Amino acid sequence: MIQTGRYPHTATYVSSGNIPSRSANSIQVMKMGQALSRLIKDFNIVTTLDYRTFLAREEFNFSKWYGVDSSIPVVRVPMRLTAKYPLPKGDSHPLFLPAAMAYLLWRRPDFVYTRRSEIARWTIRLGIPVLLESHDPVDSDSSWLIAAAANDLLLGLVTISPILSDTYIRFGIPERMVLSEADGVDIERFGDNLSKVAARMKLFSEGLVPNGNPTSKIVMYAGNLDQDRRIEDLFYCAKKLGRQISLVGRSMNRIYKAAKQCGYLKDVIEPIDSREAKNFSREKIIYLCTGSQGEPMGLSLIHI
Repeated sequence: MIQTGRYPHTATYVSSGNIPSRSANSIQVMKMGQALSRLIKDFNIVTTLDYRTFLAREEFNFSKWYGVDSSIPVVRVPMRLTAKYPLPKGDSHPLFLPAAMAYLLWRRPDFVYTRRSEIARWTIRLGIPVLLESHDPVDSDSSWLIAAAANDLLLGLVTISPILSDTYIRFGIPERMVLSEADGVDIERFGDNLSKVAARMKLFSEGLVPNGNPTSKIVMYAGNLDQDRRIEDLFYCAKKLGRQISLVGRSMNRIYKAAKQCGYLKDVIEPIDSREAKNFSREKIIYLCTGSQGEPMGLSLIHI
C-alpha cells in the first residue's frame, strides 16, 4: 500500500473509459482520483475521447460536473468519431482496453490504480505494478492475483468491507496486502453511528413500520453486508416481527454467501428465494436489494 513519505513519483488511474458520464462509478473514480492526485505529484486518469472534440480542442469541465479539484489531469484517448458529453449511463468502448494499455506502455507509471480486474491483469502482463480496488468476492478465476502478489506486481487489494477482505485472505492473498475501507463513501457525514440497541429500536419505530404501515423494500449497498453495516439488525428485526427476508439481485446473494462462508451473520434467519417471495403479503416479507447505483433500469429494482 502507499505509505506516508514513500509515495511513487508517477501513477495512473485507468478508468472504464466512461468519464465523463452519468454513471455512479465514474463519480467514485473521480473522487478517488482526487485523493491520489493530492498524494502523487505526477498523477492522471485515463478515459476516452471522440475525434471531433479532439480536433476542435474542446474541453470538458470535470471540476464542475464531478465537484472535484480542477487540477486533476485527465488524459482522453481519441477513439470515437463523435460523442455527446457527459456520456450515457453504461457507456463503454471495446477498443478502450488496448488503447489504455498502449498508453501505459508509453507512460510507464510507477503503478496503476483500477477498479477493473481485466485492466489489472493486462497491466500486470506489461510488468507494471497494480493497486486493485475490488467490490466482488474472490472467484475461481482469481488465481492470477496470487502470482502477481508473489512477483511484487500486485501492490495491494482495496475492498469495501471486512467480508470481502476475508475472502481474498482465505484465497491466499497476504493479509498485509489487503485493505478494507468500508467508509469510502463518507457515510459518517449522514449522521451519528448508533449503537446496536438504538439502531434496532429505530428500525422498529421508523424503518420497518413507519407510521404504522409496514414497509417491504429496503435498498442498501451489497458490499457492506456485515454486522457493522446494520444488515444483521435488519435480519434480527425481521425475525422479531415474524417477517421473511428475500435477497434480490446477484450482487446481494453473492455477498451474502461470502459473508456466511467467512463466519459473519451467524444468528440470522435464512433468506427465502426471491421466486417464493411472491407468495407472501407485504406485511410478511422484506426485500433487501441493491440501489443499482441509481440506474433507472437497474435489474434489482425492476425485479421488485
